[in-house]
Amino acid sequence: MKAVYPFVGGTASTHRWNFMDARDLDAAFRLSFLGTWVHSSTGATPNGINGYADTFLVPSSVQNVNSNGIGAYITPFTVSGGDATQMGAINSGTQRTFFAISPTAMLAGANGSFALSTILGNEGHFSIQKTSSTVTTNYKNSTLLTNFNSGGTLPNLKMFIGTGSLAGNVPYTGGYSNSQFRLAYISDGLNSSEITAFYNLIQAFQTTLGRQL
Repeated sequence: MKAVYPFVGGTASTHRWNFMDARDLDAAFRLSFLGTWVHSSTGATPNGINGYADTFLVPSSVQNVNSNGIGAYITPFTVSGGDATQMGAINSGTQRTFFAISPTAMLAGANGSFALSTILGNEGHFSIQKTSSTVTTNYKNSTLLTNFNSGGTLPNLKMFIGTGSLAGNVPYTGGYSNSQFRLAYISDGLNSSEITAFYNLIQAFQTTLGRQL
């Protein structure tokens, strides 16, 4: 894990911390909330119009091109229109890591190309994982949705939550989300066994907090 955001405490000042490094520094990848968010005991919710969070984490500086992943535990996206980009950094067609959801589909890619997967319900744990030079996988909860080869290189932009970052580290205004984030993370690539184990840990944690999906 490079960064884990558990969104516990109910306020912007408590939701901002990276569980892996609790220093109040950009280099520790603590969040900066921009635009409008609602913070509560159940998580952090951007408004779907201008709300996003800057992680200060640049994938090309922290992750490995053949082992990298992102994921989030979220409530349904309800804003009509747009791409509903939950997390991402998108610099070019061969340098992008992101995932976006709709009520019936997940669009996600690591490093380069992406895959579209059919889903039933757009709440829960969603992740994109690259575990080798040729294997990239999309998951909902612990269920494999798609296995493909994404190629490309890691983005050299900061990773955003609530939308994706574009060239110049500006937000993708066509993809703001209003899902409530109950956990988000940036990691090495997780294989199927690790995804299952991690999802079970997330569910146990969220159940303890009384906010499981």
